[in-house]
Amino acid sequence: MRLGWFSARQAAEVGSALADQFAPPTVSRSITRGKKKSAQGKRGAALEELLRRAERETRALRLNLFEKATFATTFKWRLLENGVERETADEVTRTLVLHISQNQADPAPGRDSAGAPADRPNSSTAQYLLTQGNEYLAQGAYAEAITSYGRLLKLNPRHAAAFNNLGAALCKVGRYREAEQHFHRAIGLKPGYSDAHGNLGTVLGFRGQFPESENSLRRALKLKPTHVDARSTLGLTLLSLGRPSDAKAQFEEVLKIAPRHAYALLGMGRVAKTEGRFDEAQALFRRVLEADPNMPGAWAALVGLRKMTSDAGWLQRAEEIAASGIAPLEEASVRFAIGKYYDDVADFNQAFHSYKRANGLLKALAGDYEREARTRFVDDLIRVYTRETISRIEGGASASVKPIFVVGMMLSTCDGTQSTRACLVISSSSLQP
Repeated sequence: MRLGWFSARQAAEVGSALADQFAPPTVSRSITRGKKKSAQGKRGAALEELLRRAERETRALRLNLFEKATFATTFKWRLLENGVERETADEVTRTLVLHISQNQADPAPGRDSAGAPADRPNSSTAQYLLTQGNEYLAQGAYAEAITSYGRLLKLNPRHAAAFNNLGAALCKVGRYREAEQHFHRAIGLKPGYSDAHGNLGTVLGFRGQFPESENSLRRALKLKPTHVDARSTLGLTLLSLGRPSDAKAQFEEVLKIAPRHAYALLGMGRVAKTEGRFDEAQALFRRVLEADPNMPGAWAALVGLRKMTSDAGWLQRAEEIAASGIAPLEEASVRFAIGKYYDDVADFNQAFHSYKRANGLLKALAGDYEREARTRFVDDLIRVYTRETISRIEGGASASVKPIFVVGMMLSTCDGTQSTRACLVISSSSLQP
């Protein structure tokens, strides 16, 4: 199942509007016990009214998993912007999402969520576990989601959607190797599963295997040419491969279909930055944040366009995003950007702390060092690039004896270039393997 962009935008707008209508009464520590009870009662009444409004507003939208996640994220961040305490915002958001989920229409008896006959003995249990896992995933409860999908796979070891969704949940906690294995298993069960091919391409990009990532993403697009998330991720992969023109073509194709697609806009901003058009890049990153106010890659990218000064607003939001439970690779990109901010304002102790924390996240995601594999690689280089081989290509070099000075630093990924990919695709309806 895919995210419909315009439905997601509507979900975000409804989430913002509802958050603006929710105003829990503030309670002073010095007030009497009776007044506290009165304030709590008012807060409960405000929550009940909010739930009624949310049910009315979202019924027509028929939110899918990703739209529900967009709704919840936008709602929570607007509450925080409006001064609601984080604990209250978390509690109200959880209650709201569960209420919406529980009030969605259940499949007709004897049929799965796609309307197909449920001819398997355990199909109702499988559907329950799939829905439960998807709800946990939407709420950011990744450990619980992993457990639900695992239980489903014990019940039905040939459930392709469960393997796909379990892979997505594992990605969220940085377990990329396991996620890759699950995407492969989903594809093995269902070779034409475009979402799983796209997800496999995404996780291969996370692991720095960009040629393989390109192959998987192109396979996903061959199966489903309108797969906008796979196409935008392909563009990001092509950027990592040093092919900005090819990447730009992919982003432009996405924006023809979805003009506000956040990852395509982010990619266009990175192309503009690569080509030295910094004002245009900044405008594009701002457009990303209009579509998705909390996208880690966009916040991180802004820092790379100029020297930061007293941009306290940027720093505060970046710290909030980094601490909001985002994926480890995304958090690392934001931590690197925060380090760059502190470096710019000459707070070097804080800069070092941020860089150290970002590197720690990346180290935790890296695979074990394989000494024997590295030794074989170096031996192969020595065997192939002999003195005789190198001497045969010297004719193409310049005969000039003038010295060359290379000034500057090597490129890095501190702006999150390699660490932010399009959303993984969660399937919520398929019960067939």
